[in-house]
Amino acid sequence: MIFGAELGLLIYGVMALIKGQFSIGKGKKVQGSSARVLGIISLLPMPLSAMAGFVIGFLNPDAEAAGQMKWTIVGVEVSILAGIVVVLMLLANKFYKRQKTVSM
Repeated sequence: MIFGAELGLLIYGVMALIKGQFSIGKGKKVQGSSARVLGIISLLPMPLSAMAGFVIGFLNPDAEAAGQMKWTIVGVEVSILAGIVVVLMLLANKFYKRQKTVSM
């Protein structure tokens, strides 16, 4: 389930990079370089989760500990995903408001 959310965010980020548009709902769209910045941020959950998993695995090299660390790894991955989604929405709203005032 977490992988599906990360994959969806990855695809959305690539589309934002290609099109230069990032939709934040209710007909609101961020366009241009701001949308591309949001697209780049959307690409971050998978590499950050992989890096966190590598660090956790490196710090706990026991094969037996890997089973015990499962829920810790899941918690870290969910936290990374949720944190990035929150940052995306905050920045998207800020960019939208700035874009709206500039276009008036």
